[in-house]
Amino acid sequence: MKRLLITMILPFIIVFACAYNLKPIDVSDVQYKIVKGKTTISEVENMYGTPYKKGKIKDGRTYLYYVSVNPLTNSLQDFTFYFDENGRVSSYAIEYPGGNQPVQM
Repeated sequence: MKRLLITMILPFIIVFACAYNLKPIDVSDVQYKIVKGKTTISEVENMYGTPYKKGKIKDGRTYLYYVSVNPLTNSLQDFTFYFDENGRVSSYAIEYPGGNQPVQM
């Protein structure tokens, strides 16, 4: 019975782990490395890897969405980077699911 349960659950664990960028992203690192109006989409992808989600919003800006693990609390944090029409960071937000307020930068 245990073997059957493990066989059924293991694929979901693998998919979940691959779907999320669970590599820790340090908030102070983001604030230090990301320069609004200068840092490009490719630079963000080089720093933090492949985003969980990438797209465009209604006002035409591109966004990259990352899910990370806070190394101090082992809790999830969401990072969303927004880019202007030239592909440079216009703003970013850090959210802590589970009740904490988002931090807009």
